[in-house]
Amino acid sequence: MAKQNPVTQFYHEKYEKQPQDYPGLQHKMTPVPDCGEETYQ
Repeated sequence: MAKQNPVTQFYHEKYEKQPQDYPGLQHKMTPVPDCGEETYQ
């Protein structure tokens, strides 16, 4: 298995501000935040 560089592996640009009323809902965000429910290994 090839090693991956964690510095370049993930998105590192600034995200656009997404103001939301409280409580904020993740499904309304673009991109939808990844909290690991689907991608955790």
